Amino acid sequence: KGYGLANRTSGARVSAESPFLLGSLSKQFTAAAILALEADGKLTVEDSLGRFFPEAPPATRRLTLEQLLAHTSGLPYFSQRDFFESRPRDSVMREMLELPLAFSPGSKYLYSSPGYTLLAGVLERVSGQRFEDYMTSRIFERAGLTSTRCLAPSMRDTADLALVHSYSSDQDEGDMLPLRDMSKSVGAGSVVSTVADLGRWAEALAGDRVLPAAQPAKLFTPQVAMNATVSYAFGWMVVRSSRGTTLYFHGGDIGGWNAEMRIDRDAALVIVFLSNSR
Repeated sequence: KGYGLANRTSGARVSAESPFLLGSLSKQFTAAAILALEADGKLTVEDSLGRFFPEAPPATRRLTLEQLLAHTSGLPYFSQRDFFESRPRDSVMREMLELPLAFSPGSKYLYSSPGYTLLAGVLERVSGQRFEDYMTSRIFERAGLTSTRCLAPSMRDTADLALVHSYSSDQDEGDMLPLRDMSKSVGAGSVVSTVADLGRWAEALAGDRVLPAAQPAKLFTPQVAMNATVSYAFGWMVVRSSRGTTLYFHGGDIGGWNAEMRIDRDAALVIVFLSNSR
């Protein structure tokens, strides 16, 4: 269902098919795409970043895809330059490769969006396709997602993206179309979807339409402790619920766009929450 207003000025209401920017909830799709490449024999998550970016500085070349996926690479939370600036993709990748590491890779957890941007770069070099095109054909279409896409300057069919505005308190931040040029969000926060599509995505991950059996298991297997109770897998957080079930979840947050998804397979329960209001 949809609740409340998509546009406070026009009075347009939110529906279950209204598109929302997912922010960091997008990372699970990037993780699934890397595992799809592994399933197709194009790479392994144990591969070093240097295999795909030989021009990277020595310390960064030694990072593994597994470390990028689990946020144990030592790369920082965000890049040092403006996150919202528009840059050519090659330039963005060079910037991410040159970021200093905060600790010895693999030694602990530090959430890093630049790590997932570099995973998008790996995907492009391995597949020979733009990140957005690969995601559409290999991930979204196979999962049966009809309204999910990546923000990009070249994207088509954008009429519905203008219908929903982002609000931080009383400030109308407008629709998501201006964010198509937000080049640093690729791989880390650029996916747009609906509650209906994310429900279908949960179903796809429970089957083998997108990934063969071994890969979803990797997607949800805890890799590193975030704190005393929560672990991080590949694009998903994992926690034991108060009812003794295992809960897989992640959130996303850019401006007024807020998202959260939770899967509790033991309870046969999926919760998807998308909001345009902070």
